Amino acid sequence: MVTNAMLTATLLGSAQDGGVPQAGCHCTHCAAAVADRRFERTPVSLALQSPSGIQLFEATRSLSRQLALAGAQTPTAIWLTHAHLGHIDGLGQFGTEVMNTQKIPLHCSPAVADILRTTPAWRALLDQGNLLLQEFCSDEPVECGGFTVTPLEVPHRDDLSDMHALLVDAERKLLFLPDHDSWDATLAAVDATDPRDWFRQLEIDIVLLDGTFWSSNELPRQVEVPHPPVRETMELIGTRREGDSRIVFVHLNHTNPLCNPDSAESLELASMGWELGQEGMAFQLEP
Repeated sequence: MVTNAMLTATLLGSAQDGGVPQAGCHCTHCAAAVADRRFERTPVSLALQSPSGIQLFEATRSLSRQLALAGAQTPTAIWLTHAHLGHIDGLGQFGTEVMNTQKIPLHCSPAVADILRTTPAWRALLDQGNLLLQEFCSDEPVECGGFTVTPLEVPHRDDLSDMHALLVDAERKLLFLPDHDSWDATLAAVDATDPRDWFRQLEIDIVLLDGTFWSSNELPRQVEVPHPPVRETMELIGTRREGDSRIVFVHLNHTNPLCNPDSAESLELASMGWELGQEGMAFQLEP
């Protein structure tokens, strides 16, 4: 595969859709973020930066702050994993009221494209020519000027759309998997025995992984928002071994004790060799 020099993935946001602090919340983590901006987290997003431009994964409400982390450039393309609000509610900023972009390719599944076409606010961006839909197919690589991005469908609440993890294939491989329902469902869908087995099958170097909840009892209605708890993931993968993928947990809900980098849970995670996503983390995918 032809490669461009200096392909870098930069983590622009590490929180669940609502960010930290979350609107209307006065929990310990949200109060800490109000008092000290160092504890703020914006909704999960990633920038792939290369000489040919920026590929933006997710379009969040914190777009201005996140693009500043990526050098304040206008993205050359946008990718959406699914249609839940926190992953798409920044799209309006590409319209005439703000950036007024011209035909930026917007890569998404046909199901997400249907949502965009039938929602008036998003439809206007298409009609005005701000965004240009590019529907992808699961498991089919998309050439991005020296590297590819391959959508991989994984089970996640299908109340609005399907969900695709995004596999970046360059000299080093990165898997962007901010949301999925459960390991049982995902592993069955990809025909793998455990997360480590799946990551090895894909030859992944870096995984940005769903870390929404630490445990299964953080919310009274948690069964309605299924995500595999970090504690369960750690039980499945154990301590990091030589040759393992680098796993970085992202998409943290404001209830997650990992929001506090000094919590016992954060220290336990680090002691096992795994990492906690922070805004501005950079991952070199090409030298």
